[in-house]
Amino acid sequence: MAKANTQITQANDGELFILKRIESNGKETVSTEHANKALDSKTTATNLNKHTRSFGQIRDTFLSLLSQIMASPKLDGYKGKGNVTNGKLTALFKESMRSAEEAHFQLLLDKKLITLEKNDNPDEAFRLYVQTVRKDKNYEGLKATVSKYFVFCGALNVTPSGYLVPVAVMQEHIKNVLQLEPADQSINGQLNAVCEAMQKVTMTDDDVRNSLITARMIVATLEGIKNHQAELATAKAQAMPPVPEATKQVIDAVMAKADAHEAKDEGKRNNANVGKKAKAVA
Repeated sequence: MAKANTQITQANDGELFILKRIESNGKETVSTEHANKALDSKTTATNLNKHTRSFGQIRDTFLSLLSQIMASPKLDGYKGKGNVTNGKLTALFKESMRSAEEAHFQLLLDKKLITLEKNDNPDEAFRLYVQTVRKDKNYEGLKATVSKYFVFCGALNVTPSGYLVPVAVMQEHIKNVLQLEPADQSINGQLNAVCEAMQKVTMTDDDVRNSLITARMIVATLEGIKNHQAELATAKAQAMPPVPEATKQVIDAVMAKADAHEAKDEGKRNNANVGKKAKAVA
């Protein structure tokens, strides 16, 4: 079945995005997304220093910050090079992204645009600043979308005319580009998915203990199924398959001939024994 597709067009020099979504059944829906002007690095830094929490303002601040980071030459080699069949960001890209983040924050610090918390260790103060931004849930979510837009769609999240591409527009564009393979619904596929999920989270002690108990139960169940299947295979191999009638007649004929030879040989042996007994009596 064909997947839904969204046609995306810009209007008003990039200030307005028109999304025409065409469902797999042919139904069409149209919506619009308004774009805001990207903030310059000074305004972005000022908003970060104020720790603003107004969603609209912090969203535009983080989107502007990300547009500045994504322009780093460190990331050029990843632009539009993502694997659209799995939709995942590689570990190498994530590492390069972290490097680009740190380089940009260092640039803002060198220009005295960001303010660090007082700390006897300047390096530690810088590390904590970067960590605080990275752990912000708003930044974390926007970073994931902007990164995929960059890697899979090959585009920055800011238009040539300086407007921030709305999140909804980026998400639709990403959906259009991705050609995800169907998820493996086998038990093995689901277990692999669990293993991948475990690498993305920090497990508590209780979760580790309970998961280990469950994992042992799974292993025991699989071993039981494996042994049962082995027993069935052995029983099947030992079972005599039905013999075709023609083959049975040949086998019967051979067996009858063998029996006749055996009877003839037995008769010869008996006659020989009688002869020996007669000579002995004489």
